[in-house]
Amino acid sequence: MRKSEVLNIINSKKVPYDELDDNKYFGFFPAIGLCLTGIPLLPFVDSSVNPIISWIGFVIGVLFVLFTYIQFKIEKNIKSIKTNLSKESNEFLIDDYLKKRKIALNKYKHYSTAFLPALLYKRGLKLILLYDEGNVYFNIRRIGFVGRIPYSIGKIIEEKRLIRELKKRAK
Repeated sequence: MRKSEVLNIINSKKVPYDELDDNKYFGFFPAIGLCLTGIPLLPFVDSSVNPIISWIGFVIGVLFVLFTYIQFKIEKNIKSIKTNLSKESNEFLIDDYLKKRKIALNKYKHYSTAFLPALLYKRGLKLILLYDEGNVYFNIRRIGFVGRIPYSIGKIIEEKRLIRELKKRAK
């Protein structure tokens, strides 16, 4: 990425299209599976399933599809941490934090990336870092195995940990 692209990312507050966007539609599979539990509602399906249970399954499935769609829309948003430090100090802060956690940081000219551990997978989350005077911008996205599901408890835990540690170290 060039410096102008990094500035566009910071201004738009969204990560550009990357390899993680290729397999994202698999993430709808569990939600659509829940929707299909409403199949006994169809008139040509003879079932002994209580129609109320089918409706509840269908409504939960639809809500889960909407939740998945919203999560895919907001997962590319960039969050910022105000540090009031120089760009070089912010970069050192991140580097030091990830070294203590024994996580490799891939440094590029205008940004950095790292792969964070997820709950069950050593490289389950992708962290993108952008540095500016007084701010650190970051985005954490779940990688997944075959397809990608946009929600993860590990992602939330890593975001909170990163924010807490950077604020503590920036004082």
